[in-house]
Amino acid sequence: MIYQEKNCMIVNMNESFSRDIGTDLAIEFAKRGSNLILTSSTESFDTNKNNINSKIEKIEETTKENGTKLTIKKLDCDSLLNIASFVSEIENSLEQPINYLIIFPFIPNETDHVITEEGFDSVYSAIYLSCFLLVQLLIPSLDKSLSKIILGVSKTHFKATGIYLNDILPKLQDITLGYDTIVQAAFLALTLFSRELAHELKNNKNTSNVTINCCQIDSQSFITTKTYVNLPDKFSSIVNDMFLLPDEDLVNQLAYNLLSLEIQDSNGLYFIEYKSNIPNNLTFDSQLRKTLYKISKKYTFLS
Repeated sequence: MIYQEKNCMIVNMNESFSRDIGTDLAIEFAKRGSNLILTSSTESFDTNKNNINSKIEKIEETTKENGTKLTIKKLDCDSLLNIASFVSEIENSLEQPINYLIIFPFIPNETDHVITEEGFDSVYSAIYLSCFLLVQLLIPSLDKSLSKIILGVSKTHFKATGIYLNDILPKLQDITLGYDTIVQAAFLALTLFSRELAHELKNNKNTSNVTINCCQIDSQSFITTKTYVNLPDKFSSIVNDMFLLPDEDLVNQLAYNLLSLEIQDSNGLYFIEYKSNIPNNLTFDSQLRKTLYKISKKYTFLS
């Protein structure tokens, strides 16, 4: 197979916004001959044990059929220390570099919106800071000849309004922003980070063949339906079904972004339904990107 002996890591495979995208993507890569490293949170393993096990069984069946390896790890993104420990463990066990890294940010429930032990807003830390640190620490484990990073992002921040520049930057002991606002700010921070990191990777001869892009895993049409958000629960599934892309289409979209030769050299872009888009005008603010990057490195002890 073309992709034989490739390593594919899918982080938070069960957190892909309450759908089976992570599982289906893992199966797709196993069919292509990739070894898999999958992570999910302890909460998902404990509260959705039967669901997790059924997904793992499907993936195991495919890996056996295609002679590839499957590694399952628990990873809780509510602590930066957990991220560092996880990467240390992975580095010691990897037999070959990672070629494909797909991260679905963990989104805490509104009831879990608190200050973490490390002093950060828990929602912002889980969505943005944990992903920032994870990517940075895993870069040495990536295949420098050719590897791709995809951040699966939510529609929540697309052309977000009411977000101020200061909202996007990490802060200690601050939980003044409402839940919806901090989710938007965190995802926007993630897209800014990907653009800045893309620039840094490209300008380093050792990582010039490593690319990072964001891929929105909800359809663009859903973005225009903000007025539906407060509908009664019984209508919510109808609205979601109307505007969300089918899982199969999303898996194909993610695989396309990772494997297609047409966009092999794309870097720092934001994809919706196979096409690059501008998620928010703030992504053009190079000074904001640099400031965010610098402060994030400071708070994650990388500088």
